[in-house]
Amino acid sequence: MRIAPSITRDIPLKLIAVVLALAIWIIATGEKERSTPVPKFDMVLETSLDLRNVGRDLVVTDAPATVSIHARGPKELQNSVAGSTMAYADLAGRGPGQHVVTVEAILPAGVELVRVEDSRIPVTIERRKTAQYPVEVGVLGVGASPLSSLNVEATPREVTVDGPERAVAKARRIVAVASPGVGQGETVVAPVVPLDDHGEIVAGLLIYPRTVTVRLDVEADPYSRRLPVRPVFSPEGPPASSFTRVSVVPDHVIVCGDPGVLAEVREILTAPVRVDAENPGKPVSVSLDVPAGLICPETEQVRVEVQMAPKEESSAGPSVP
Repeated sequence: MRIAPSITRDIPLKLIAVVLALAIWIIATGEKERSTPVPKFDMVLETSLDLRNVGRDLVVTDAPATVSIHARGPKELQNSVAGSTMAYADLAGRGPGQHVVTVEAILPAGVELVRVEDSRIPVTIERRKTAQYPVEVGVLGVGASPLSSLNVEATPREVTVDGPERAVAKARRIVAVASPGVGQGETVVAPVVPLDDHGEIVAGLLIYPRTVTVRLDVEADPYSRRLPVRPVFSPEGPPASSFTRVSVVPDHVIVCGDPGVLAEVREILTAPVRVDAENPGKPVSVSLDVPAGLICPETEQVRVEVQMAPKEESSAGPSVP
């Protein structure tokens, strides 16, 4: 077969033209892709600060808990930034005292770190101390006077306190706070707290164990008892049958004195309470009618508050919680 001369003529030029056309098409396609904006994010996130290489027997007592990190990158990576971003400060070689250190950030691949806000942070380092303390017991709802005569046992009798040297030295007492229940010989699990000379809790300390087992006998002292308070209402006010609720604060008091008298007393009465018929809900402070030979060391008065029913319901008796 014979090929037409028009086809074979200028083959090199035609090949060059095809190559040029292909190159122009590739360049045009690339420019189009580059001209199409890629969705990006630009955000500031809070991340926890990791303090690395703290020296042995040292503890950091003051440092920021978090830092702000400004990051940007492709939109599809935004959801992974918060969970994969880390910030840390290297404390290697730092001794007790105040230091200014640099915060470094680690972000996921493909995400740009714009900056760390406040990248230079102050850090305070103190010596770490461990000490043994005996456990004292405080009983909620029982005053200081009868507390000294309670039969109280704590197990274990000592705990270990760990923390900054100054905080450990500030702790003067370790107190287990127990709540007494009904009956004798109750055993409860009580948390322990470190207290200073003024009875304030000392912060920044670790205690091992954090709780102790306390056995207490609230009736062990024959010279003191915890008794309920019953209000007595004056006949000059509204009848007690018109009260739907009676509240007494406190509703129990510690009574101390002659064991023979204490054994016969089941409750402590108040002086006559006169309720204002025009304003029955107004709290009334009233003295306690303590039998002769006994005293109430914690309080001499209680507060009584009543609620009255409408006249048609006046036959209902009061409810004393």
